[in-house]
Amino acid sequence: MAARPTNTVRRRRQLILGSLLLSGQSQAGVARKTGVSRGLVCHVIAGRKRHPKVEAALARVCRMKVAELWED
Repeated sequence: MAARPTNTVRRRRQLILGSLLLSGQSQAGVARKTGVSRGLVCHVIAGRKRHPKVEAALARVCRMKVAELWED
């Protein structure tokens, strides 16, 4: 059975998805800009994988520093 996401991961996911929605961007758009798959972007948002380029792109969407968004 897969581990359940922590509250921190859930809050981060909600923040990222909300920021994407408000900015009119999509996970697919982030994937295109960073040259990775949509699946990888989804996994990074869900906290299952780490990828520096994707994390930086998502932090820019949220108008945060990478270290602030991924502080764990």
